[in-house]
Amino acid sequence: MRPTRAIVNLSKLDENINQLRKVIKADARFMAIIKANAYGHGAIQVARQALDSGASWLGVAIPEEGAELRESGISAPILVLGGIDESQIKTVVEYDLSQCVFSLDTANLLEQEGKRLGKQVGVHIKIDTGMRRIGLVGLKEISEFCQQLKNKSHLRLEGIFTHFAAADEEDKSFTHEQSEQFSIALNMLYNIGIQFDCIH
Repeated sequence: MRPTRAIVNLSKLDENINQLRKVIKADARFMAIIKANAYGHGAIQVARQALDSGASWLGVAIPEEGAELRESGISAPILVLGGIDESQIKTVVEYDLSQCVFSLDTANLLEQEGKRLGKQVGVHIKIDTGMRRIGLVGLKEISEFCQQLKNKSHLRLEGIFTHFAAADEEDKSFTHEQSEQFSIALNMLYNIGIQFDCIH
C-alpha cells in the first residue's frame, strides 16, 4: 500500500465561505456541515475555521459528533441533522445540541430529558418533500405534529427544513417542485400560528 497524505489549506475554506455569502441574502445565517469528521478533513479544525469565516451554525449527522465539538470548546449552535434513538437523547440535551425531529416518540423523549435536566431543547422539524429518507410527509401530518410539539414545555420550535434531492442536477424541475411543497407547508403552519426562527 502506498502512503497517502492530504494537505488541507484552511484559508481556502474561508475563501469558499466568502464566495457563498456573496450569493445569499446579507441577513441569512450560514451553517457549515461538519459531519463525518468534516468529510475527512478534521471536524474541530474545520468547524473553528468555518466559524471564524462567518458561519453561525454547525451541522452534524449524529449527537456524538456534536459532543466532540462541544468538548473542544465550541459553543456555536449545532444541529444534529439525522434521526436518533433513545440511547442518544441524553447526549443531545446534555451538550445543548439542537435536534432534527420527525417522530413523536423522539420528541417525547427529548421533552422528558429536557424536563429532567431543566433545559429547553431546540428542535428542527424535518419535512420530506422528495428526498425519501426521513421526515414528515403531507400537510395533515405536518400540522398535527407541529401543533403537538408547540405545546411541549421543554421543546423550542427553533427551525424547519427540507432536503433537496436533485439540486446539483442540470434539470431543476424536481427541485422547484420540492421548493413549492415546502412553501405550501410553511404557509399552512404560518396560518395556524406556528412560525420558526430558522427556515432552511
